[in-house]
Amino acid sequence: MSTIYLMRHGAVDNPDGIFYPASKPLSEQGRAQVAKTALRLQDAGVMPLRIISSPHVRTRETAEIVSDYFDDADVLTDVRLQEWIVNSWIGKPFEDFYTHLGWNDGVREKTDFPSDIESYPAVAERVVSAIRDTLSVSDGALLISHGEPIACAAAFLQNQSWIFVRKNRIDLADVWKFEFDDMTGKCVVTPVT
Repeated sequence: MSTIYLMRHGAVDNPDGIFYPASKPLSEQGRAQVAKTALRLQDAGVMPLRIISSPHVRTRETAEIVSDYFDDADVLTDVRLQEWIVNSWIGKPFEDFYTHLGWNDGVREKTDFPSDIESYPAVAERVVSAIRDTLSVSDGALLISHGEPIACAAAFLQNQSWIFVRKNRIDLADVWKFEFDDMTGKCVVTPVT
């Protein structure tokens, strides 16, 4: 089995519920969440030698905090782990976005996004590419990304419907374990407790 871990960044201050820009830093609450998660990883026996984050400020800060708990871990960035690309929706409310996509009517399959919004398959393709490249050089690495990109990768690798992304929200500072069967290539994704 080959294993990689994907972690969502910690909380940011976002009282207006908007898509925030890449420059948005972690809040104090987010820093505390990340430190608590790093301790949880230690308790679970996770010892990443490499930590790779999205280039966004909140994920880089998350990586720096986690790396303090794992002295030998290299910290790198990979643009393929960046947030879901929603372009003109940055700075606008999530609720308006969900209404625009028709999601307020309930969770349903959605792959026909407007051209200015990255599709779930495109998100999955870039994140899975980062996962596979990382696994080729570092079993047990920790990748730090964002909610939708992690869920898209999990859905794709487990042959799940895209409804999986909407139903399986990745909580802030949560970590999911991706285990690959070296013989079949099949992937099982589970939360790290």
